[in-house]
Amino acid sequence: MTIWEYMMEFCEGELDQDVTDSELDIWVAFCCDSDMENSNDSYDRFLVMLAKKVNISDTPTEKVDGILRCDFSGWAEQFNDKIRETMKKNHGYFMYSEPSGAYLNFINDLEALIPGEAGDKTYQMWLDTFKE
Repeated sequence: MTIWEYMMEFCEGELDQDVTDSELDIWVAFCCDSDMENSNDSYDRFLVMLAKKVNISDTPTEKVDGILRCDFSGWAEQFNDKIRETMKKNHGYFMYSEPSGAYLNFINDLEALIPGEAGDKTYQMWLDTFKE
């Protein structure tokens, strides 16, 4: 079950819940609602993209009181090469310097990206990176 499916099924289309990653120690509030799906704002589109692509680690059968454990790492790992290229071109700094761990840098950045602490160019950069 994706974050989006959970939001629609158990949260009446509006999510304001703490999430954590299944691999890295991140913890952040994820605030999203179904109205954001039609937004032109790059931040809104970024959150909707994550919500629709990232699975919840333990599939819930009802609304979870507490933290949702999500597989951001598992999802992002499949884009490791794309993430590495984007970060090389735009960041220059890698906390995890191994080429196979570029996705971990992205996951680490989610603590700033999910709450909206980046600019439009950054969100658009990531939307372009994950474009299918």
